[in-house]
Amino acid sequence: MGKLVKYLVAAVLLISSFSLAGFSDKASAATFIKPVNSNNITSPFGDDYLNGEYRYHTGIDWAAPEGEPVVASASGTVKAINRDYWSNQTPFTGYGNAVLLQHTVNGQTYETLYAHLSSINVSVGQNVAQGALVGGVGNTGYSFGNHLHFELHVGPYDGFQSNAVNPLPYLNEVIEQEPENNYWVYHDSFSNTELYFETYDEALELVNESYPSAVIIRTSDKKQVYPRYEDNVANPFTYSVHKERWDGADGKEGYFPVVESFKYKIHADAFARENDLLIRNIANDQEVNYNGQEQYAVFHPAYGYFAEFDTRDQAINYTARYKDAVVIDRQSWKQTWPRTINDDYIGDLFNYSIYTVGSNSRVESFKFEWNADQFVKFENNSNGENYEYREL
Repeated sequence: MGKLVKYLVAAVLLISSFSLAGFSDKASAATFIKPVNSNNITSPFGDDYLNGEYRYHTGIDWAAPEGEPVVASASGTVKAINRDYWSNQTPFTGYGNAVLLQHTVNGQTYETLYAHLSSINVSVGQNVAQGALVGGVGNTGYSFGNHLHFELHVGPYDGFQSNAVNPLPYLNEVIEQEPENNYWVYHDSFSNTELYFETYDEALELVNESYPSAVIIRTSDKKQVYPRYEDNVANPFTYSVHKERWDGADGKEGYFPVVESFKYKIHADAFARENDLLIRNIANDQEVNYNGQEQYAVFHPAYGYFAEFDTRDQAINYTARYKDAVVIDRQSWKQTWPRTINDDYIGDLFNYSIYTVGSNSRVESFKFEWNADQFVKFENNSNGENYEYREL
């Protein structure tokens, strides 16, 4: 009996040693943890809408009270911080108070970004342990409520967020997410309110009870699933989306069969962009834009053309997020904003001017060389002109 007990104790100790070794290895793997104590995901990773406009969201937003502790998702080093409300310094454009951490996990470099903070508790170059305080939840930068915007990048942050991945699969805890946002109830009178539902019937119930003129968008393919013509709703569509346009021999224009139809332009535009289609206003039979390109584009040398709008005022308002950005008219490729009141090309609004070759006859001026060069190529190729640009 004594030998049996001795063998059993030895076996238990052996099994325990394997179990403890396995636990230790797992703990030393430096897995990522959720950076804030919140299960309220207000904006998921990927396809998303902000204030009624489609965007590809490169992180996760967790809503939490102001000052709620934000901790390092993994051990690492503080690579960069930003303490300005606005900044054009990559990667902090529109992110307000933000911290960028760099990690090495099993030989792989990762970087995590913590944005819109109310406070910052670390400094550049500082080594931080997993779970160490980074800052507090806030509402700084381009933000509409207290929340943490969290990004995870496989590899270094390249300024274009091309390495961003969905953080959820990397976190070592199961997060109780909100129901799937499969259907979006939208009306332009409450476009800033995000009303998502898991099932079509739930969305339709809200429309029938409270918002009879609203529409339902299926988020998986961005199609308007209600109303359709068969729903017997007056004027269910304002815009139709087509594959291509043709010009007849008699001078008349036409459109190939309708691919989809929408009531609101923002939905038609999101669908057209993703599928490389054009949009037509059904009421006046006019093309709204071609291949998802509006007339006015916002340009910044760090990002290229990264936002497009129907009106100049919309584009100008958007530039508030990006210091030094300009607005270009796609029809003429001219810099339409900023300009001086009397078009005197002085100050830091313009750095390059367009001249007729061999003369001092100035035609246009631009802030960035890229836009000046584009204008010259466009005019020389399409209009047979002979222009050149010179640095001021």
